[in-house]
Amino acid sequence: MRIRHWLSAIAALLVLAPSVVSAQTPMRFSAHTGLGAPIGRLGDNADLGFNLGLRGEVAMNPKWDFRGDASWERFGRQNVSGSYSYWALAGNLVHRQSARFYQYGGVGVYRTEVSSGNVSVTDANLGLQGGVGLNTTADQLKTFVEFGLTGVFTSSGNNWWFPVKVGIRF
Repeated sequence: MRIRHWLSAIAALLVLAPSVVSAQTPMRFSAHTGLGAPIGRLGDNADLGFNLGLRGEVAMNPKWDFRGDASWERFGRQNVSGSYSYWALAGNLVHRQSARFYQYGGVGVYRTEVSSGNVSVTDANLGLQGGVGLNTTADQLKTFVEFGLTGVFTSSGNNWWFPVKVGIRF
């Protein structure tokens, strides 16, 4: 049920974002989706996952931007029913190497939910993320691809994964 509400909100933002951007605001918006490959301890217990996200980005100068991300990552569990879910609010510094290539890194707060059958445990944790990105088109509606590394620090250990994201900037 909650997933349906989030998907409705994302769809509404995708429809409204171009009209907000056309007002010539200094903030750019984007949406992304992709896959996540768990590694380490998480990789021992989880399958390949997926992600969805929205972000706002503000240019600080020609080479540096600040962006805020709201995202959701979900991994199915191996050998048992259930999942690992991470709802995140993160802030990143973005360094533009060129018009097409950039690096990013930052910190976030992650709502971690581990479910198994009918039992679900949630917790709030800090995490890090970083990676590289490539703008794939130069027109006004820009597409991009990002390759990153995300780590969430929980009381039972650290969970790491490699997200690959494909998105559109408005």
